[in-house]
Amino acid sequence: NELKNIAKLSSQQTILFKYTEKLDDADYTHIIDSINDENKFYLSSPQKPSYIGIGECIKINPKNKEDILKAQKKIAQDYHIISNTNNHIKFFGGLSFNYTSKRRHPWHKTPKNYFTIPKFLISFNTKKTTLTSFFIINSNVKISEINNEYSIFKKMLNQPKIDTLISPEINE
Repeated sequence: NELKNIAKLSSQQTILFKYTEKLDDADYTHIIDSINDENKFYLSSPQKPSYIGIGECIKINPKNKEDILKAQKKIAQDYHIISNTNNHIKFFGGLSFNYTSKRRHPWHKTPKNYFTIPKFLISFNTKKTTLTSFFIINSNVKISEINNEYSIFKKMLNQPKIDTLISPEINE
């Protein structure tokens, strides 16, 4: 219902819709192998929150830190941001250490500069696990397509890991 109200507003301006919800504490790393999207990442750290990002809502290709700050300001200008939380929007990515050098294996296919706001972001730490979904909504977007994409992703999250489906006798 809230998406329908946002759809009305989107006829006047482009919206970056950010929706965060709590997930059950579980291991969601299986989603990385389940999705054939090339725009995915897994970032894990023992002392900090860990993240799984799937898809691409917004991407930027900065050449330096100033370009990143400009992109953040441009997003704030170009989009009306609607969110159910006060959390900041996070970019994920990086810049090449030596931007002017030629890339060699194994990094030759890796972009020299790439930051993204993923379409789906799973954040987990010792206290809670959340799913944040990002969608750009304008007059050309059908709300039913957003609902469908979100529903499909949620179903994939709830699928058991493949190795739990295989009986132990088969593995021996």
